[in-house]
Amino acid sequence: MLKSRDISAKTALTIVLIAMLVGCKATDKFFSKEEKQSGTANQAQVVVQAQPGLSPRERFSKALEHLEQGEAPQAKAELQAYLINIPASSSAKELLKQIDSPASSYFPPEFFEVTLSSGESLSTLAGKYLNSPLKFYALAKYNDIASPSRVNIGQTIRIPLTAEAKFVRSQPAKTPEKQKPVDVKAKEIEVATETQADNAEDPIEDAVTSELVKAETAKPMPPSQDSLLERMTTLTQQQDFAAAVEQYQSLKAFGDLSRDARSIALIALEGYGQQLAATDKKDQASINFAEAAGLSLLNGNKMQAFRDFKQATELHPQNSQAMEEMLILQKEISDQYHREASSAFRRQELDTAIDKWEKVLEVDPNHNSAKLYLAQALELKERLEKIKN
Repeated sequence: MLKSRDISAKTALTIVLIAMLVGCKATDKFFSKEEKQSGTANQAQVVVQAQPGLSPRERFSKALEHLEQGEAPQAKAELQAYLINIPASSSAKELLKQIDSPASSYFPPEFFEVTLSSGESLSTLAGKYLNSPLKFYALAKYNDIASPSRVNIGQTIRIPLTAEAKFVRSQPAKTPEKQKPVDVKAKEIEVATETQADNAEDPIEDAVTSELVKAETAKPMPPSQDSLLERMTTLTQQQDFAAAVEQYQSLKAFGDLSRDARSIALIALEGYGQQLAATDKKDQASINFAEAAGLSLLNGNKMQAFRDFKQATELHPQNSQAMEEMLILQKEISDQYHREASSAFRRQELDTAIDKWEKVLEVDPNHNSAKLYLAQALELKERLEKIKN
């Protein structure tokens, strides 16, 4: 009888415990629902942790990936963690500003429309019209696009009429080269010579003017833009890259360089970077490769710019600016070539599609879609060649 009572007591106690647990579960469920509802009303209460164990380079890349998918809270967590390691990063701060700012305060309400064509993405449009491909997320918000990566060819995109966008629209198809600066000293000598000719009948004034002209002519003239360019070209051909880079630094004082000058300077900077790397001066070599990458961007060669930025970061991993520029270009190039490859594949232009997907994988070896489609394109090409034979 005693045992029966003990069993009954145990059973009753078990029932009570189960009831308490059920009650706790119901309470947890209730508060979790309330927290979720509160988070919907106020995004600041959504707490997302950054992924542990990532290097700064991996973290910045992960943040861009989250933003591409429209996952702002995850991107924000990664960017905040990134800034702990790289506190001076203007790129990370810019992306956080886009996440936290409504589109209406970030961009003006006036806009014009463009049609997304093959190879274009929100990144390429932001780079073209808004002076930075990083503004792709703000541009997506401006167009009510939840996921920036999910845009289609032929889609209409509103471009905010910022000062940069106005400037781009006002430019002709080909911008003429900048006029050479006037050589003030040469102009003064020319005027003095003309004055001498006009007053040839006055022997005293003529003698004074003649001496002035001689004195001015005897003074060493500062190197001209043409002479610096010629010297830089000669030194580059002689593979005296260190001296050629010195001429390039002097040449920059004249303002924007011509495309030819940039191309020669690019060779000099890359050559000097390789020489510095060979003598274990990797931090200085990194600076030269990053400078070369900037010139490649001005020449419109994004792939070469990516390679030079990559070289700069491999030589000096602490060069965070080069690393960020490389990752931004990685995203922009892979987006562009993946879209162009997909269009070519649909047109059955297999060689073009294969070439472009290989370029995607060169800049982003982890691009899963490119891997998948490249394999399909290669398989289809092999089948078609078998049919032909």
